[in-house]
This record gives sequence, C-alpha cells and structure tokens, in this order.
Amino acid sequence: MAIVRRRGMTLIELLVAMTIVATVIGGLSSAIMITSRAAPQSGDPLKARLDTLHGADLLAAELAGAVEITEAEPRSIAFRVRDHNAGTRTVRYDWTGARGDPLLRTFGSGEDVEVLSGVQRMAISYERQQGPVAPRTLTHAEQLVSIITGTDDDRFTIDDQAVISQPFEPDLPVGAVRATFTEARVMLRRNELLLPSGTVTVQIRRFNPDTEMPGELLAWGEIGVPEISSSFEIVRVPLTSREATVGGPFCIMVVCDNPSGVTVAIDRESKFGSWRIWYRQDPTTGWERWTSSRRMVHSVLAIATSKTDPDPAPIRRVTLEIDNGSRPVRVGAFIKPTPGASP
Repeated sequence: MAIVRRRGMTLIELLVAMTIVATVIGGLSSAIMITSRAAPQSGDPLKARLDTLHGADLLAAELAGAVEITEAEPRSIAFRVRDHNAGTRTVRYDWTGARGDPLLRTFGSGEDVEVLSGVQRMAISYERQQGPVAPRTLTHAEQLVSIITGTDDDRFTIDDQAVISQPFEPDLPVGAVRATFTEARVMLRRNELLLPSGTVTVQIRRFNPDTEMPGELLAWGEIGVPEISSSFEIVRVPLTSREATVGGPFCIMVVCDNPSGVTVAIDRESKFGSWRIWYRQDPTTGWERWTSSRRMVHSVLAIATSKTDPDPAPIRRVTLEIDNGSRPVRVGAFIKPTPGASP
C-alpha cells in the first residue's frame, strides 16, 4: 500500500497566520472600546443633558396640543389634550421643588411616571394675552330677600283710598350688584263677601330714607280680589320686574282699587328689620309711620346678580427652564387660544 504524505505548514506560514489573527482581534477590541467610551454613561454630563432635552421636549410637544390649561404653577402644570376617542385627558407634570427629586408625568388617572431624574432646578413661567378682561358675572338662584312671619293679631284695611308700605333691607348674597324681584307674598283677606270685584296690586319700590317715602317703581304684580279668600291666607303674586341696582332700602307696597278693599295682616310680636310700617289713609294725606314696631306679614323673592374678580387673561405661551446637573435647558410652547379656558 502506498503511503500518502500531506504537506504541513512551515514555520513562516504559521507566523504569518498568527500575525493576521492578532491584528484582527486587536482591531475588534479597539472598536469595541471606542464604542463603549462614546456611549453616554450614568453620571456623564452628556447623558444628563440628553435626558434633560428629552424631558423638556416631551413637555413642550404635549403643550403644543393642549386645549385647556387647568393648573399653572411655578413647578407644576396640568392641561387637557385630545385623546383618540375625540375626548380629552389631563396631563400633569410636577416637581416637588426638592433638589434631586424627579420630574413626574401623570396621564389621566394613571400612575406617576418619571420623566427626568435628579432635577436640580425647574421653573415654569406663563405669558398671558394682552388686553382688557371683563369681570365675571354670577347669577344666583331665586331666594328670599325679605320675610316677616307672624299672624293676623293686628290688621290694616286697604281700599281705593288707603295704602300700606313695609320698608325692608334685602338679604342679598355678598357681592350682589343687581336684583330682579320675582314674587311677593302677603297675608290678606277680602272684605267684600257677596260680589267681590277689583284688583290688588303689589309693588316693590325704592324707599327713600331721607324723605321717608316710597320712590321709584321696580316691580309689580296683580291679583283679582275674587281670588282672595274671605279668611286670612298667604297670597302669592308673581312680579313683573326690571333689574334694579342694589343700594339703599326697598319697600313692598299694597294697593287696592275696590272701595271695600282687603285687609292686611300685621304681626304685633315681630322685631325683625329696622323699618316700621308706613301707611297713607287717603291720597290727600301724607305718609305716616306706624308708632309701634309691628311689621306687615310678607315675603319677597328675587334673583341677584354678582360681579366677581375677572378671570385671568388666557395663557399665550409657556416657558420651561430645567436643569438636572448639566447645562440648563429652556424650551417654550405657544398655546392655542381657547376663550375662558385658562385658570
């Protein structure tokens, strides 16, 4: 059998191969080392700045799509953005103010998510639109503004000659500037039993404390005498009214065009209010004040209007300045104007 001899590597070939392998391995090692050194490491100023830029850009991008700012504070901001269901969700960014605490982001009712760690300083400033801002007007619900309760232990007859008036200071909400009187209630009975006729008119007027006389007519309402019972009862009279400025006392006045007239209940025990009854027996005589402190049984309802401090002008631009140990980053975002939306 013939023996086949295979040629082996010479020493020179082996040395050349080892040199090539060593060169390749050395190059790969250098590339890996360079790449690892180029990537930002924890605590590296470059990484800190990149993180800061990312957090600031995220806030600015979301702010650009805000439809309403609901919170505008130096270290926190909340705003509503559109969601995929054509509704809105609230986004909130918050920093506690303690150096080293993170900047947190909350979306809707979700949990807080850290956007940027190790924040050293953060300030949010707001630029509002220029121009005059009107005060806010608040219309209150209908409410009692004057009430005297009691019984018919004293009486006064009103007819086509005699008139009675009860001054009152309206109990209006704080800050009320105008009032519209809507209803008056008076305890009455009719005097004519067989064929009652005529009309009772209830008026709300200004009362002049200097002249001690009823003044400007503000509200009025009528009820037919036949609609009034022959025994005492509370009669409700809706009022036609114009809005009146608040200031000074008012009075409720009862007038009747029937010669037999109606009788108004007067309460002897009432001590409420600082105004006594004023009455006139006929048009030729002057107004007289009731000598005792009795009051006409009545109540008056009104709708008050208040003016409060104006809303702040809408926010036009938000500027964020934030620093987490690298150079501070400053970004801004313009807010699309939404009337009445800014806090």
